[in-house]
Amino acid sequence: MRNGIGQRMRFIGVVALAGVALPAAGFAYGIEVPENGTTAHGRGGAFVARASDVTAAHLNMAGVLGLQGFQLGFSANIGASSNCFQRSGVYDGSADVPLSVAGTRFSESGGLPSYAGQAYPEVCSNRALALAANVMATYRVNRWLAFAAGITTPSTPGSGQNFNDMVRLPNGVYAPTPVRNMLFQKNLLVLYPTLGVAVAPHPRVRFGFTLQPSFARYQFGVMANAVATSPQSPETDLLISLNASGFFLAGALSTQVLINRYFSFGAQVHYNMPIAASGTASTTSTYYANPVSNQARGTFSIDEMKVALPWNARAGFRFALPAPAAPRRTTARASTTR
Repeated sequence: MRNGIGQRMRFIGVVALAGVALPAAGFAYGIEVPENGTTAHGRGGAFVARASDVTAAHLNMAGVLGLQGFQLGFSANIGASSNCFQRSGVYDGSADVPLSVAGTRFSESGGLPSYAGQAYPEVCSNRALALAANVMATYRVNRWLAFAAGITTPSTPGSGQNFNDMVRLPNGVYAPTPVRNMLFQKNLLVLYPTLGVAVAPHPRVRFGFTLQPSFARYQFGVMANAVATSPQSPETDLLISLNASGFFLAGALSTQVLINRYFSFGAQVHYNMPIAASGTASTTSTYYANPVSNQARGTFSIDEMKVALPWNARAGFRFALPAPAAPRRTTARASTTR
């Protein structure tokens, strides 16, 4: 009997983790903001047309040929975010949809959870502080050749999103969080070590290439239910927690064309190879049990989990009038004839 329950829990965990991996493919960075770097961030995505500081090593390597000699730079976006969610509808629980909260942290009334029929409240994730850092060094050998090396991270105000597992309703009773069957616990880390080279086959045409042997770590938490006929019953809720990491290759091709003294064009395609992550997953059955000692815990290995990070292509034109010439000073000379 115990073996059968264990196999069923393992199967539920695998299915739930597969579902977790799908949204990770599209939202692996959390909420993304324009660029990583003070100057690039201020230009709101237009930096690709005029890569004018060391962050060009990640955003348009071709632009490094416009820098002078050796340069070293550090920049960071610091973000603190909290996301709120409002689920429509009300908590299940009626004579036709019986739910059991026996042995859990929730109270009951008339054989039903005390929260049954209550509207789902708005819930907000715990505030998370994130640091998106960028450390780069560039060196222009001459007007035809330049190199870059450093490390950068995705530009985001927060790669963590964690909701509490319980909420307090306006009538004072506690209920399971409305987001528990979604990805309600998330912590992500992506690092891009960067090596780049830029060449200029023509004084007005530049090309850049970057190679990024990168690293990613995923920590997810999601609730599932062990009884398909009673999916909203907290008595049989199962918490699945994932901790997986893996290396992957990323890179970019870029160009910069100096059309004339007024116009320039820049473009870049950045691609991430799928991540083959591995790690461990843990399960906690009867998660809301009271006392906690009634919970049952287990672990299993994640041999391989494929996660696809987004890739992007960007291009832009820049128009700038030349700076007005400084007024010339003239000195009047007076001569005296005697």
